[in-house]
Amino acid sequence: MARPDVATCRGYDQYGEPVTLTGGGTFGRCLQHETDHINGTVFGDRLSARSRKQLYRRFDAVPRSIPQPGP
Repeated sequence: MARPDVATCRGYDQYGEPVTLTGGGTFGRCLQHETDHINGTVFGDRLSARSRKQLYRRFDAVPRSIPQPGP
């Protein structure tokens, strides 16, 4: 699903005053991306079923162990 060209976010600043941000281009995409996170949506959720399966196969192939620092 294609994203809209412009995004508007409304909220409140640290003093309780209303704030409205509107952005297009890269900033608009960032606003939409972060709003997705607030709503529990991640990158893989926006992919087609085929692309999502490929993403998960690649993810499963990555080793999960974190090397310990040397002596």
